[in-house]
Amino acid sequence: MKFNNSTSSPDSILNDKESLFDALFNQEFEFIAILSAQGRVLKVNNLALSKQGVKREDYVGKLFWESPAWRKLPEWENIWKQRLIEASQHKKAIVTEDVFEVEGGSLHYADASTRALFGPDGEVSGYIIQAIDITKKRLREKQILEHDALIAFVLEHSKIGHWEIDLADHSAHRSLIHDQIFGYESLLPEWSYQTFLEHVVLDEREDLDRQFKQSIKNKSDWNFECRIQRKDGEIRWILASGGHVFDINGKATAIAGVVQDITAIKKAEIIKLRHNAELQSLFDALPDTYFRLKSDGTILDYHAQNQGDLYVEPKDFQGKRVQDILPKQVGDLFLSKVEELKKVKQTLDFQYKLTIKGEETYFEARLNSIAINGQLICVIRNVTAEFKSKQSLAVREQFFRSIFEQAAVGVALVNATNGEFIRVNQRYCDIVGYSENEMTKGKTFQSLTHRDDLQSDLKYFEKVRCGLQKNSPEKSVTYIRMATSFGSRLVLRLPGRLEGNRIL
Repeated sequence: MKFNNSTSSPDSILNDKESLFDALFNQEFEFIAILSAQGRVLKVNNLALSKQGVKREDYVGKLFWESPAWRKLPEWENIWKQRLIEASQHKKAIVTEDVFEVEGGSLHYADASTRALFGPDGEVSGYIIQAIDITKKRLREKQILEHDALIAFVLEHSKIGHWEIDLADHSAHRSLIHDQIFGYESLLPEWSYQTFLEHVVLDEREDLDRQFKQSIKNKSDWNFECRIQRKDGEIRWILASGGHVFDINGKATAIAGVVQDITAIKKAEIIKLRHNAELQSLFDALPDTYFRLKSDGTILDYHAQNQGDLYVEPKDFQGKRVQDILPKQVGDLFLSKVEELKKVKQTLDFQYKLTIKGEETYFEARLNSIAINGQLICVIRNVTAEFKSKQSLAVREQFFRSIFEQAAVGVALVNATNGEFIRVNQRYCDIVGYSENEMTKGKTFQSLTHRDDLQSDLKYFEKVRCGLQKNSPEKSVTYIRMATSFGSRLVLRLPGRLEGNRIL
């Protein structure tokens, strides 16, 4: 090493030291000031001046509490005076958190250190004050606190407890709601993973412990639902979810998460499952096909007891509109009923037919709205058998009418109870001389029968009505005298046959 052999005077050496001090002094990254024993500012670093937007003369020569940082905060005069006294008495740095004003009038926060300087005689010769602006740190802390408060508020009002398990000893920190979920009115002095495990019902405990250990081993999330037995013995359902907490070295130190009582939800699920099972049983017991529709006719869901009643395969109609699937005439009918339902708001019944697998199939539909969501329910029944049965009856009825009207003998259908004529053919009208309207609108069998034959006729009718004559055709014939519109009396041979409460 080569030394500088030049000689320097003591003053130049001091000046060199002063320059060195200034260089170091102004390299401080935050506020630093030197005060006299009376508290006046002797020196302040450049960074402090630039950050506050002031000049050196705004500080130097002024009492520290009258400098730009505190002159608008009069309460700080006594604070600083007391602090300087305290620093001189303790002979060590006094560390505080302060508030000061910067350019523009906004307040900042600082961590400050105040230390007294002593001369050779032990008397206070001055003070050195250092400070670091922690405003950004305070704002972050405030945001974190506000965020934590918001989370705590949400958890509390949602009845959700939070917990944290220390992986070193399995001790646990948790909220009041956590302990209340397990049946305790207040926080227990101590809680651990083992305490939790003892609350889990016995038949689920082993599996849950295995999941916990697997989560620690894999450093994975721990999510579960299980039944617990509360302090009062009541069995409840809980849902919990947690994740690992890592230190700066990436080591997992804890598992933290939340827990919620879901007993009401579980009971609702059980009721829903039971309700669905009952509905399914009802669907299975009835022959009808059910469609759930949107208000525009789009098919959302269906249940068909007989897949053969479907016009097309389910994959071809789900998510599509009824009127786009069925033949135009039937589709237009459905659409008109949907529009009508919006106005009348009551169940609508209608019929239609489709050709399925080459055969005409007849259906009866009932359309109604679902009050809670504006959707529609359509119940459809295959009535082909009933329709064909009615057709067959109609044919038989027409055949009967033809025979009745064309018979060569007079035929009358009489009410066995009161003797009224229900129907008569033209031949019968010709015999007695009355029109069909006269016979069925006022005449009775008794009114036309000769009084001497009336009693025997009534006995005959009673026997036929009671079925005593039904197996003796030769005995179910009687002869009566009947008055005509011509004023004469006819002798009629009268066979009788009971049909319901009518005698033919």
